[in-house]
Amino acid sequence: MKPIFVPAVPATSTVPTTGRKAYAIKRMSAAAQRLLLAETFADEIRAGQWVLAWAVAAGARPSSRSTEASLEALYQFSLH
Repeated sequence: MKPIFVPAVPATSTVPTTGRKAYAIKRMSAAAQRLLLAETFADEIRAGQWVLAWAVAAGARPSSRSTEASLEALYQFSLH
């Protein structure tokens, strides 16, 4: 698997989270490499969990927790 490269961001960038996203993408790429090189099924599961966690941190995948929370906001529970 080819590593994911993020272009350099100028120091005058107005987006403070760009560095965090770039870091999360690098970590996600490293976890994907561990997933491909895993020798046991347990190692595959653990590496896959890290890939998903870093994907959420990078904004590449929505969090299942945030989805549940947003769905709860749509429902109005009433006893009447």
